[in-house]
This record gives sequence, structure tokens and C-alpha cells, in this order.
Amino acid sequence: FIADQIWVIYENIYDVAPFPSIADIFYIGAYPLFVTFLLLSLKPIKKLITKKIWLFAFLLSLSFVIPSMIGYSNSFDEEEGLDVFSKSILLSYPIMSGFQLAPAIVGVLFMVKKGINYSWMLMLFAFLIYSISDTFYLFSELDGSYYAGHPVDSMYLYSFLLLIFSLHSRLKLANNSSDQSQETFFTENV
Repeated sequence: FIADQIWVIYENIYDVAPFPSIADIFYIGAYPLFVTFLLLSLKPIKKLITKKIWLFAFLLSLSFVIPSMIGYSNSFDEEEGLDVFSKSILLSYPIMSGFQLAPAIVGVLFMVKKGINYSWMLMLFAFLIYSISDTFYLFSELDGSYYAGHPVDSMYLYSFLLLIFSLHSRLKLANNSSDQSQETFFTENV
């Protein structure tokens, strides 16, 4: 939220679009928090998650990171007006999304296998869409086709909407003490 507010101030008040900016610190700083949250949410089913599942999740998330690295190395040869620091900040988004994507993939696998509650399902899909949109953002930024209102922005918007509805659903369950489905996210009983 802070990063978006900083970006709006830059874009609408100062009429500049600096990259990288102070907002990028907040954007990138959110990824470790997301990954930590996802890992803590998977803690109740930690015994059920095998090494094969983790390996599959990491390989699938690498399938998004590898094209980003290839796109980055190809754009590094062409001069596009971005210095090395700016390109490394730009590349950090899909790399961090790859780290975020692995626990989300594990969650989706157990959603299919074990079943989970509605709010957690919405949150998993929000993290998946957010991670995929970071890769699309990188490619649109590297080829210079990104602009305010780009279709990748709608993917970010959808992920934020899913997060909002997930939190709303979770708060609604938490406030209803008579509801039987008070499990936080995953449990072995779900």
C-alpha cells in the first residue's frame, strides 16, 4: 500500500516516473513477508509435504524465473536506457515471485489433494496471479511496451481483489464464533 501511494505521488503530483524509486524498496520488501506468511500457513501440514512435492514446486516456479533470466540477458545486450542497477531491480521482481510461487504451488497441490477452506483458496490464487504478473511485467518493461493501464496491471488488480475477498471471508469466519470451520488455513481434519 505504501509503495502504491509513493508511486501515485510520483506519477500524479510530480509527473515523473522514476525507476527505480523509493516505492521499489517497499514492493521488494513485501516478498519476504509473503513467503514467510505462506510458509507459516503450511506449517500445520508440514509432515504431509514430501521432498518430491517441494521439488516439483521449486521446478515449476523456476519455469517462470528462467524465462525472466533469459529475457534479462537478451535485453542486457541491447541498450534500452536502463543502467545495470535498474535492470537488477527490475529482475528482482520475478526472482522474488519465484520464491513466493513455490509455497503457493504446494498449497494448491494440497488444495486439490486434501481440500481447504474458501479464504485460503482465494489467497492461493491471488499469490499465483501476482507471481505470474511479475514475469509479464518484466517482459513488458524490458521491451518498452509497459505503460500505465497495461493489461498486466489488471492481473495485479485481480490478485489484489482476490486477497481482499480472502481477508473479508477470513474475518467473517473469525467473527462468527459458532461456525464449525474455524481452522486457520490447512489442518489435517479439513
